[in-house]
Amino acid sequence: MSARRLAHVLVYLAIAVGPAACTGKEGANDEVDPADSTADEDDCDDARMVYLDADQDGYGTATTMERACDAPAGYVDDDTDCDDAALGVHPGAEEVCDAVDNDCDGTVDVGAVDAVTWYADVDGDGFGDSAVAVVACDGAEDLVAEPTDCDDTLPLVYPGAPELCDGAANDCDSAGEWTVAAEANMASAHDRATDTWTDVTAQVVGSASAAALYEPAGGTTTWFCAGTYFVHISIPNDDTWLVGREGAASTTLDGLADGGGVLEHTANGLRVEGLTLTNGSARYGGALFNGGEATVVDCAFTNNRATLGGGIYNGGPLTVTGTTFSGNVTEGYESGGGGIYSKNTLLVEDSTFTGNTGEDLGGGLAGVADFYTMTVERSTFTGNVSALGGGIASSKMQGVRLVDIVVRGNTATSGGGLSFTDSTTVQLTGSTIAGNTAEEGGGAWLGACLLESDTTDWGSGDDDNTPHDIFAGGPDLPYAGTSDTFSCTGTGGC
Repeated sequence: MSARRLAHVLVYLAIAVGPAACTGKEGANDEVDPADSTADEDDCDDARMVYLDADQDGYGTATTMERACDAPAGYVDDDTDCDDAALGVHPGAEEVCDAVDNDCDGTVDVGAVDAVTWYADVDGDGFGDSAVAVVACDGAEDLVAEPTDCDDTLPLVYPGAPELCDGAANDCDSAGEWTVAAEANMASAHDRATDTWTDVTAQVVGSASAAALYEPAGGTTTWFCAGTYFVHISIPNDDTWLVGREGAASTTLDGLADGGGVLEHTANGLRVEGLTLTNGSARYGGALFNGGEATVVDCAFTNNRATLGGGIYNGGPLTVTGTTFSGNVTEGYESGGGGIYSKNTLLVEDSTFTGNTGEDLGGGLAGVADFYTMTVERSTFTGNVSALGGGIASSKMQGVRLVDIVVRGNTATSGGGLSFTDSTTVQLTGSTIAGNTAEEGGGAWLGACLLESDTTDWGSGDDDNTPHDIFAGGPDLPYAGTSDTFSCTGTGGC
């Protein structure tokens, strides 16, 4: 039983026993002490319990009480004070932020008059969402006092944040609305492991008179926003990605044709995506020298020059997807591969080679590698020029596979469309080889290889190859048909 309840019970029992009324006189049966002139105040019929009010705030506590007809000084009738040592603590007091239950309602700081409004900060950037508010004395870990975040899901977006090439209005300008123009000519490096971002614009932008030199860290993605960057990039670290945020049509890496390639890659895990690479000039790989495993996606290689590989020199496993090669040139002694010169495994998919020149070999594409394979699928070769193999040339490849390709309107001295020498087997399936021109083998020129043509259209009429479809070192094939399946060897004919 609580002290307060016990006190109430004792009062009730005292009254029930029947003390005399508070008259100021002694009872009739009492022995009267003539010397005692004090009235017996706590033995009257209407006596009550009163409580010590130590802090003099008008509220007492049941822990210190007495029975009296009139409350002595320092005592009150109310026993509901929850802290009789604190003047500002009692029922009805004003709750304030002081970690004390000021109004004795059993809670601390709830409804405090000096509480402040806090805002949810989900992304932890120090700026909160004005739509999610909490009134409290102290903010929790995920609450802040500043409600001006324009996107509380992105930690790099808040008022005054540095602008990055990340597709977001980082500094909350324009009410958080992102625009391409706001990030034009900006570049940022994103460490994929730590999810940290760094502005690298100054390292890559260069000028029309001097290219910048840039070496990205391994495991990072360098994002290029729309614009032109005059730069030479060296990539000695693994898992480096270079990406144009707005795609190749809007984002250009320009090598200034100053005797340096645009990209030089000597590691593994390179990914190049959504970029135009132009005006590169080097002995190997005008735009890209690849010395390791690499992937190129949705890019454009245009107007680059080299001795081998006007667009790309490939010395490592390479996959090229959705990419355009145009106006690239190789020149010099034993030059080749206007678009790509490959000495390793190569896969080309959904790509276009137009108007490239490989002076000696492979106007669009040249594969020259022992023990490696070359596969080209769903790609087009038009208007390319070379001495041997205007569209595609291959020599010494372990195997060549061409599927659903179009080789049309290319020109060479030998093999206007295709040229294959010293290759084990060339499989040509579901393709079109038409309208190509050469002195020998308008469609294809074969030497020491086996060509297996399956359901491939070799042109007819005005779209036929000139002077004939296949030169095979033996009986030539003047007209190969529009869907025939046949095979030829470079020594035994067709």
